[in-house]
Amino acid sequence: MMAEGDEKTEEGPLIAESFSFKLGYEVKVGCVTIGNLNGTHPHLACAIPGGRVVVHNPFHARTEERMDANLLHFNEEITALSCGNLEPTSSPSAVDLIFVGSAHHLVAYNIVDNKNHFSTELSDGCSCLSTGTLSDSNKPLIYIGGTCSIYGYDAQGTDEFWTVTGDDVISMVVSEFKDSSKTELVVGSNNCEVHAFNSEGESTDEMALSAVVSRMKRIGSATIAFGLSTGVVGVLKEGKQIWESKTKHQVTSLEKFEVNGRVAVVVGWSNGLLEFRNVDDGTIIFSESLKTQIAGLAVSDYRKEGKDHLLVVLTSGRVVAFSSGTSAKHSLGAAPVVKENYGAKIRLLQQKRKDLLYRLGNLKKLQKKKSKASSDFDTFVHTKTNSRLEIIDGKLHLLVDTTSGIKIQSVTLLNDGLYEEDAHTEFFVVPVRVAKILLPTPKLAEFHLTIRSLIGDGLSSKFLVTQGKIVVKKYSCFSREDVSEPSLLNAYAANPSIEEKILHWIKSSFSGCEEIASLSPPVGLVSSSFGSIFFAVHGETLVIGSDIGHTLNSIVNDLRDRVVLNPITLQKTVTVFKHVSGKDDEVTSSESTLLPSIKGETIQNPNLNHARIEVNEKDKGIDDGMSVGNIVGDDVDGGVVLVLQSVQDLHSVRQKLVAEIAENSTLAKSLLLRAEDHRIMGNFVAMQQAYGDVMDVNKDILRAHAFRYSNQEKLMSQVRILNKIIHERAERNGGGAFIDSCRQAIKENDYGTLLDLLQN
Repeated sequence: MMAEGDEKTEEGPLIAESFSFKLGYEVKVGCVTIGNLNGTHPHLACAIPGGRVVVHNPFHARTEERMDANLLHFNEEITALSCGNLEPTSSPSAVDLIFVGSAHHLVAYNIVDNKNHFSTELSDGCSCLSTGTLSDSNKPLIYIGGTCSIYGYDAQGTDEFWTVTGDDVISMVVSEFKDSSKTELVVGSNNCEVHAFNSEGESTDEMALSAVVSRMKRIGSATIAFGLSTGVVGVLKEGKQIWESKTKHQVTSLEKFEVNGRVAVVVGWSNGLLEFRNVDDGTIIFSESLKTQIAGLAVSDYRKEGKDHLLVVLTSGRVVAFSSGTSAKHSLGAAPVVKENYGAKIRLLQQKRKDLLYRLGNLKKLQKKKSKASSDFDTFVHTKTNSRLEIIDGKLHLLVDTTSGIKIQSVTLLNDGLYEEDAHTEFFVVPVRVAKILLPTPKLAEFHLTIRSLIGDGLSSKFLVTQGKIVVKKYSCFSREDVSEPSLLNAYAANPSIEEKILHWIKSSFSGCEEIASLSPPVGLVSSSFGSIFFAVHGETLVIGSDIGHTLNSIVNDLRDRVVLNPITLQKTVTVFKHVSGKDDEVTSSESTLLPSIKGETIQNPNLNHARIEVNEKDKGIDDGMSVGNIVGDDVDGGVVLVLQSVQDLHSVRQKLVAEIAENSTLAKSLLLRAEDHRIMGNFVAMQQAYGDVMDVNKDILRAHAFRYSNQEKLMSQVRILNKIIHERAERNGGGAFIDSCRQAIKENDYGTLLDLLQN
């Protein structure tokens, strides 16, 4: 395929295929080079899979279709390939070296001597190679770009140059950058930047591009052609971008080639398209589709015909050579004859039309993308967060989401006193649309939370911090649930007005109670930390109950601030069980009624009339002064017996819990010391196991503490009841002296004496 230039010129550009041959091996992209390897003829060198290099000499031909090729074997997969001469002064017959870069080594190979000229180990790998002489330097070097560093070696393999870059090096070229009088090392790195380094390794200039610079080629003085990873090809002149063209394919190789006395930029694409472009504006001079991905380009007088050929190496191993010439030959004295090639012009115009349409489509997409990005940015900036409380699996959680559906990276909660450091941050490894944070409920109290949310998708470069507040009400940790009648009950006089006020207070203080219209049937509420709450109205009686005394007292105190509560006597039939001595598992029952509540306070174990408790033979070993169960009498007040028995049992459980917590604390300290010993010795598996044991023991301590807290609450409730009973009996039995005797009996755990005092 060929194309002509202006109709007024007598001779137009003629680019045609000169010859082709096959290497017989698949070629790696970007690993193609050409050099005078024997001092006489140019040689084409290409890297092929398996750590091998195929070297082709056009003057050692077997057939026209398949040329002679030599194979060089290396021990590692090849990542970069180049040819060059590192001698300070070289003649046209000087021998070039093949430079082979891999992940761990650089090898300079002399094909004439058939040996390594030098070899060096690379700590940062090799992604690209370039040879040349920088200004203020007296000898050429081979430059190796790797992981955030660049090395330069001379002909003896001595490290003469070293510098660091901001990211991995992707492409390099020795060329002028902004100053045409200074030759520098121009480097494209993975952070989408281009840097120029002098011979001392100092960065003299830099510029940022829209994507990673994957290919670079010096075209002329301070003129560099570049290809980006996004399919963009362009030219930099004196450090400024003069044009660019974008396609949907990748640039695999760049080269310069002279067409009719003018240098053109030759671009090889991943789809097999070969383009010749004008250096000044990027217009296409000539294009040819080779239908196979182009691995690399090279320019040389390959057949010694007196003119350069452009060698196009395809990944399939086929090599196609193109050359340029004149479109017409004129005899002496004859008038020039101008021949018009309209077919070539039409094809060229069609190619230009296709290129312009593609550019137009890219501009429309870019405009649409910018418009969408602007709209998305406005939505992002005006995003707000919503927060609410919800009971999940019996525990209070804070739920946070955004108005625009953007995901949440982290949530920070601020509150004085709720957390040890007055703040708690919840990070999400995978951003979520709805953030769920478990809220601690150390006590029944209202507190205010300040919520700071970091929003933005995981791959986004923009993030937004929003702030909001939420009030966590005193009873937010309770959820609506049917509960049985608890052990602690208070009774008060009720009427429709009182019931209405209590209903209004319940709806404003508890979640999920908005639809309650009456306290009959009873209303139940449950919390994993503060037990259950019970509200009921039976006729003209209001019953408030809970299985934890602290919770019940808190509710009663809050209600008394809003409603006048008048305590009344609560009558209720209960069943009392009596074990008969000598008869295993035989149980009889009798019925009794509750006595009036004392000033509206909590009564857990009501007084029972004429209860008789006898002990099995197996319980006789218990000390008489310590066990209420050993006391037998027909005139004992059943309620007092049950209160004393409960106090004794709770006190005994408390002592056992104290001992258990102390034992677990000692065990935790021992495990921590053991884990630290493993860390010092470097036995991290044993250290991890020890810390896992510490976590298990810590959970046991926390559970024991929660149980001890509940036990203490019940014990204090029973002690308060016992205290009220003692004060009641003191009014009839001598006042202060009676109280002192009861206190002394309690202090000595002499429940038998205490029971005698209360009976009399």
